Amino acid sequence: MVDDYAHNATKLAALLAAARATGLRVRAVFQPHRYGRSEQEWPGYARALEQAHEVLLLDVYAASEKPLRLSSAQIVGNIVEHLQQRGHAARHYAWDEALAYLRRSARPGDLILTVGAGDVSRLGRLLVSPAPTPGQEVV
Repeated sequence: MVDDYAHNATKLAALLAAARATGLRVRAVFQPHRYGRSEQEWPGYARALEQAHEVLLLDVYAASEKPLRLSSAQIVGNIVEHLQQRGHAARHYAWDEALAYLRRSARPGDLILTVGAGDVSRLGRLLVSPAPTPGQEVV
């Protein structure tokens, strides 16, 4: 489990290249940061994410910014479509769905990356913590 702030396409590509060099199965949970940046950089994000074996995309972390021309669903959808057209496992997840999916599917030999400048790092911390019991508050 690795958490990284890599919030632009260049840093994302470098992170994923290093992750691939480990020989582990790379599973990237990516949360695009800010609408302005994500509208411009989504093609670069998509190319960088081709290096992962599996990609879980979360909604854009707006950081109080309003959508410009593209909504979060459009930005994320563009990345997912790009990856799927190239045969990569990629899907858009709601935050809590991503956590539940990873808790069910994580295996020895997986390198799970939580990537972005938003609340995606919280997902990584929860993933390595024991699952809460029913009724227990998740922080």
